[in-house]
Amino acid sequence: MLGYAAMSAHGPSLSARLAQRPSYKWWVFAASAATTFLVVIDLNTINPALPRIANHFDASLVTMQWVVTCYALMLSVLILPMGRLGDIANRKRVYVAGFGIFVVSAFVSAFSTSTEMLIGAKLAQGVGAAMVQSNTTAMMMAVFPAQERGTALGMNHSVVGVAAIAAPAVGGIMVDAFDWRSIFFLTAGVGVAAMAIAHVVIDPVRFAPEREGGQAQRFDWAGGALSTTGLLAFLLVLGRGFEAGWTSPPIVAGAVGCAALLAAFVWQERRSPHPLLDLSLFRRRLVLVSLGASGAAYVSIASVMFLMPFYIQEVLGHSARATGFALIPGAVCTTFIGPAAGRLSDRFGWRVFTVAGLGVNAVSIFLMALLLRSDSSLGIVVPLLMLMFAGHAMFQSPNLSSMMSAVEPARYGVASALMHVMRNGVNIVGIAVTTAVVASALRSQGYSTNISDVSGGSGGAFVTGMRQTLLGMSAVLAAGAAFSLLRTGKPRT
Repeated sequence: MLGYAAMSAHGPSLSARLAQRPSYKWWVFAASAATTFLVVIDLNTINPALPRIANHFDASLVTMQWVVTCYALMLSVLILPMGRLGDIANRKRVYVAGFGIFVVSAFVSAFSTSTEMLIGAKLAQGVGAAMVQSNTTAMMMAVFPAQERGTALGMNHSVVGVAAIAAPAVGGIMVDAFDWRSIFFLTAGVGVAAMAIAHVVIDPVRFAPEREGGQAQRFDWAGGALSTTGLLAFLLVLGRGFEAGWTSPPIVAGAVGCAALLAAFVWQERRSPHPLLDLSLFRRRLVLVSLGASGAAYVSIASVMFLMPFYIQEVLGHSARATGFALIPGAVCTTFIGPAAGRLSDRFGWRVFTVAGLGVNAVSIFLMALLLRSDSSLGIVVPLLMLMFAGHAMFQSPNLSSMMSAVEPARYGVASALMHVMRNGVNIVGIAVTTAVVASALRSQGYSTNISDVSGGSGGAFVTGMRQTLLGMSAVLAAGAAFSLLRTGKPRT
């Protein structure tokens, strides 16, 4: 705070001057959009590079699963404590510090000499991402009125589309032209730019901690420790259970430990005067339905996006560049449909868009299971991906807007973190299930799970496992659409 006081002695800072303007919500949107762009760039440039990274380190499909899921794992276990920390501490400091960790970790990833080093760097990157992502939505919700939140979230989703258009194509081109390491240099560069925007735009006074009953809030350290260890154990059990076997001693012991930690966490939150997670949030219908529907949406998206690079490159025999370009039309759908769905949900309510979006997703993935074979053309793959992205864009903004409408400002950080926990947790589950099913299909037909073997003749077995996974995910989406019918209401005016 001394630094901010010193600045005020020479006049208000640029961020303070911006905060006085009626247009400040759009400046905050710009900072949030820069963060969103960074996250999407980071997630989508690595997908076309996964087969190259696997071949460089002679890694198996299971090892590559951990390159992707270790980041989501760390993000999932820390995002709730970081969201709460943003609610009770200075949100700007948490936000900018997270950017710093994220950028440094991206540089370390680029210089990795082993899969172990790469996984360690991605774990550290997950820490920074948790600090950033838990506060992005909370800041945007704090400056936009309720009747404009769907519009703002929809526009933010258009940023997702633009980044998703650029990232796979740029990532594929860079991997083909240079090396897989170049994608991490790209992420680091975008991160530096996003951190600079956040530092200039975010006003520390405007996002000072919310007070409850005139009292300063405190951080629940015991709750933070229990939630972190419990969620970590839970996600590891889910991630390893399909491979190790649900009745194996480590998995059973882990499940018992998870139950004990969950019980201890609930007990701690009930007795704490400043709980990390207000358990009464789960008694609010919009919160519960939004989280459940989000789980169905993201577990399916994670499975498809993990499988597609291996299917397009190793089974169909296309390049990393072609993989990137195959994802562009779907991202274009996201760019246009996301803002429209958000704006219309502000006017007509959330239910019709969330139910329809999940329904379209279910149909698209069901068609993938039926139509994609070891000799399919990209002319079939691309339209199905477009349909999937269109359904997801229709769903996402109205779903998040409905959840945040049920939460008071002092809980924005925690509510946003809950959504991210759900998203990243089911990402881990989706990738773990996908890996287990595909690996089982490969082994059942006498093949190893090394990526080099997929391109060497086991494409049919890979497609069999992929089809089984996609059929299961389409059923999950259909159940999510039915659950979304319980959603009621529309934004307050």
